[in-house]
Amino acid sequence: MEVAASAASISGIVMIFLLLLLGVLFLFSIVTYIIYGVSMLTIAKNRGLSGGWMAFFPIVSWFQLGKVADDIREKTTDKKSSLRVWMLICSLVPVGIGALALLLYVIFIVVGMLGMRTEGTAMAAMPSMLVMIVMLLLELVAFIPYIALCILQYVCLYQIYADYAPDKKVLFLILSIVFSIIFPFFLFAIRNKPAQSLPMLDAQ
Repeated sequence: MEVAASAASISGIVMIFLLLLLGVLFLFSIVTYIIYGVSMLTIAKNRGLSGGWMAFFPIVSWFQLGKVADDIREKTTDKKSSLRVWMLICSLVPVGIGALALLLYVIFIVVGMLGMRTEGTAMAAMPSMLVMIVMLLLELVAFIPYIALCILQYVCLYQIYADYAPDKKVLFLILSIVFSIIFPFFLFAIRNKPAQSLPMLDAQ
């Protein structure tokens, strides 16, 4: 009995610790999300760009990040840039694939139930197997735009770091790649610094 009571108390302590850890992580994620939104809103406002509010919303926040990077690249190279378009596409494709996978999952459930009603014959199981294979292929395909989105994100961050903290751009980029959760703090630290691509604005 004592052993059982001791095991129960230990498991209770572990459960409380895990709940506290999850709570801390949840609060940290909210704080970093707000810091990122405030940082990008401030940077966009200082550059005279519209739609800074998009930084607070999923998917379109990628578009806003690309928009800022495009503005920097266009002002420093006098060339058109389409990072914001590619960021939006790469963020929407996984969502579309996820919706399609969910639809196929529903079909898989329905087909499975119909197969059970037909006494589980091999012919009845074939559509379900096909749906499962297609779902697995879709999950693999979804990794491609996700990887592209990650690469584009770091390209955009490098553009911003190079414009607002040129002496620390490489360090900030490396730390952002290794510890991806801290890049909002870098953006927050440089949000009001003078931009290299806006000499006339800085002079004022």
